[in-house]
Amino acid sequence: MRTTKLIICIIALLFLLSGCHDKITDNSVVSQPVESKELDELYGIWALDNHTKYEFDGLGTGELILSNDNYYFTYEIKKEVLSIDFSSSKAKDSVYKFSINNNLLILDSQDNNKGKYTLKREDNN
Repeated sequence: MRTTKLIICIIALLFLLSGCHDKITDNSVVSQPVESKELDELYGIWALDNHTKYEFDGLGTGELILSNDNYYFTYEIKKEVLSIDFSSSKAKDSVYKFSINNNLLILDSQDNNKGKYTLKREDNN
């Protein structure tokens, strides 16, 4: 009876340890394969001027980079419409009709932030 319990405990311990060897090696977490996603067409840094830049990660998050502050946002693309939702209330959420022509991003405001803006893609080096 005692031998049976010992064998069961050893089998359970081996089972638990076998599930851990993929994830931990030398006290560091080994990265698991991540489903690769295709980056959208906005990926990169786009400059409006010397003081205003938009950085898009190509997967739905970004950052408005100003000379004196930065504002993080999430964005969504539906056909030719770009919706930007800032995490800070200091920046206004915006909806733009957009197009890309060579290295130029044209944003045509579709909400209260009226205006048409042309941003130039910066090198992604």
